[in-house]
Amino acid sequence: MKMEFQGLTYEVMGEGIPIVFLHGLYLDRESTMFFFEPQVRFNGFKRIYSDLPGMGSSIATPSASANSIFDSLKNFIVSIVGQKKFILFGHSYGAYMAQALAHHFKSQVLSLFMTCPVIYADKDRRILGKHINISEEKISTDKNKEYFYDFKKMNVVLNQKSWQDYQNLIIPGLKKS
Repeated sequence: MKMEFQGLTYEVMGEGIPIVFLHGLYLDRESTMFFFEPQVRFNGFKRIYSDLPGMGSSIATPSASANSIFDSLKNFIVSIVGQKKFILFGHSYGAYMAQALAHHFKSQVLSLFMTCPVIYADKDRRILGKHINISEEKISTDKNKEYFYDFKKMNVVLNQKSWQDYQNLIIPGLKKS
């Protein structure tokens, strides 16, 4: 069920220990939800999937800064989670925010799980490995052809399934942002 808190759109599923999910830049809660829900058994966990400010269905913060996004997420967690202990998941930019939130809520955060975390948001300080592509098969790009170049820049293993996953998990958030 889709809900809203001070302009932040979110969905809650299940009961138990809260897990707050934070997606990457230009994505949305659905990309994270569609990735985790069919694949992970979440018995005993309350999953809270939110759209970051200005992404998905959430409204933007007054200033587009990491500090204003952090403040919005902090207020959201205080309101939705309260004083309970909880788990944080963050992907990419969501992991950048999750690190700051874990520090702020250090007495409440049980664990922090990150995928592709941004450690330094300063491009000049980032150290990235060389990107390569491993093409496993010819890929049909009948649909969403205009996103295929970005798909290749972001993915290592290129096959029809990974292209289909990209179309289902990534493109919807990109179109909303």
